Amino acid sequence: MPKGMRLQFTPMVGYTFSPVVKAGLLLNISNQKYTYTNGFYNNDDKIWKESNVVDKTLMTAGLGAFVRVRCLEFKDVSLSMELSVSYQYGIGANRNKEYYSASNFPVVFKTPFNVGQLNVRLVPMFSYQLSNHLSVDAYVDVLSLAYNRKTVYTHKVIEVTPERIETSDSDLDYSTTTSDFNIGISSLNSAFLSLGFSYTL
Repeated sequence: MPKGMRLQFTPMVGYTFSPVVKAGLLLNISNQKYTYTNGFYNNDDKIWKESNVVDKTLMTAGLGAFVRVRCLEFKDVSLSMELSVSYQYGIGANRNKEYYSASNFPVVFKTPFNVGQLNVRLVPMFSYQLSNHLSVDAYVDVLSLAYNRKTVYTHKVIEVTPERIETSDSDLDYSTTTSDFNIGISSLNSAFLSLGFSYTL
């Protein structure tokens, strides 16, 4: 059963070019961790036993630009469309813990990797004006359109057992590049709704 957590901080600074158009720069910082557990039910012991556990950790930071266009407005509520382009770089690792029948001590394979990702995203956003300067923004991520081009650089496997800690002799340094187009939930944003605040000088 997979489980995980993602924390994301995206400060943005921009300029109002007209009553309906804003544009500026953004900084994206995120930290995420996911755990995937596989196992089986042992009929002899009458308990659930783990066969392997995969922990994935990833920290990213990136820069980008955005353009926000207000489409509709009714009193203090408005609907806008925001287009953003950003590039993120991340450092992470996959930690695969394997259990073998000969020993209860797991063998751990740790695979470090680096990620470079180009993101293009269009998302609708509702805003509510709290005051003349402050508003709360709700990004409807489930209705977003996103294009991602990601390159993952995978490094050598590090094996940990009770007797040793070593790097695999086989050369596993390689890179893979994937591109995908998503409607709604994507690898860039896994939430249905994101909240933020805007302050206008």
